[in-house]
Amino acid sequence: MLRALLTLPVRPDRDASLGKFSRRVVQKARRGVESRRDAGPDDVVGLHDLRIAYKKLRYAVEIFAEALPADLAAMAEPAARFQKRLGDIHDLDVAKLALARARGLELTMRTRVVLALDEARARKLAKYVAEMKPVTEVVGEVAMGSG
Repeated sequence: MLRALLTLPVRPDRDASLGKFSRRVVQKARRGVESRRDAGPDDVVGLHDLRIAYKKLRYAVEIFAEALPADLAAMAEPAARFQKRLGDIHDLDVAKLALARARGLELTMRTRVVLALDEARARKLAKYVAEMKPVTEVVGEVAMGSG
């Protein structure tokens, strides 16, 4: 495979600098987050898709951190935090789905577990929403300044 790569034609006119390329990758990932940010609190699939978008943003920033300006590199920490918060919410959503499919669970116990999962989800969601507003403002400012 290495030999095949070495024989491929080189086109220097198509080469981009690492800085330019890394900014483009991070901006694309940021747009992915922004396009999914309107997912409602009850939109299980939408919140999961938003989590995946944050994951892509986090990894893009972490991979290219050394080549990025400080304002873009700073997006890694909030992306990781939101990825975790949304992952916690998704875990509860999956647990509720598994519980709905479970057989042999007494109705009273099932009801208690569903209520506990709903309460835990509400707490996790409230924490996510409370933290999201300041970061949304920062990400928006970074987007405008680093276009």
